[in-house]
Amino acid sequence: MNKSSLIEEEKDVFGKGLYSFYRGNEEAAFTLHNDYGEPENMPVAHFFEEEITLLEDEALGLCRGDILDIGAGAGRHSLLLQSVMFKPKSIDISPLAVRLMQERGVKNAHLQNIWNVEGEQYDTLLMLMNGIGLAQTLDQVPVLLEKLKTLLKPGGRIVFDSSDLAYLYENEPLPHDKYYGEVAFRYTFEEKRSKWFGWVYVDPKTMQKMAEKAGFKFEKIYTDPNDQYLAMLTLKNS
Repeated sequence: MNKSSLIEEEKDVFGKGLYSFYRGNEEAAFTLHNDYGEPENMPVAHFFEEEITLLEDEALGLCRGDILDIGAGAGRHSLLLQSVMFKPKSIDISPLAVRLMQERGVKNAHLQNIWNVEGEQYDTLLMLMNGIGLAQTLDQVPVLLEKLKTLLKPGGRIVFDSSDLAYLYENEPLPHDKYYGEVAFRYTFEEKRSKWFGWVYVDPKTMQKMAEKAGFKFEKIYTDPNDQYLAMLTLKNS
């Protein structure tokens, strides 16, 4: 391993947490700091759970053909897809997560940012754990959708989940200086802190408008009791 790789792994707070759990630290937990409330404790075991939610079951059932698992993390969904004979390509920006996936048996795991994927097309783009949040802000969602278009085969689909964060403002007005689904997070693990990063949760009505404007058909597949929803996008002209 070269020096630059070691430096990147040292900065990889998220990956450190995953790897610690994988190596036997069953009590491993992140502290997830945010810009809207108190920090939250997040057990790392959450990323390795064998039992899947109804939303995840529906999402995996929508996968077809050649699959790109975007933000694959510990490889949980990729391994499930492999178990039913799919051969997904699994990408993440965490060096340690990618190494972990490879050690767990994910056969096609790569250290790669979705913005840098070029010259490839897929039948299914899988973006679970609010993968649409990669856009970071609402005004960048159309930019992300245009990028994803280039990665779809004719008839391909984008399968993703997101949430409506209006519940955070139940007793107060929505922010006036930004879209209420735009948040910032930072992971802490064993005294190591990640940089702050932006994330966006898009309510289904807004997501449908943006998707249709970008030339997609929007289908809401499932909504859970916590206002988390699963959706599928397909190009109208495919």
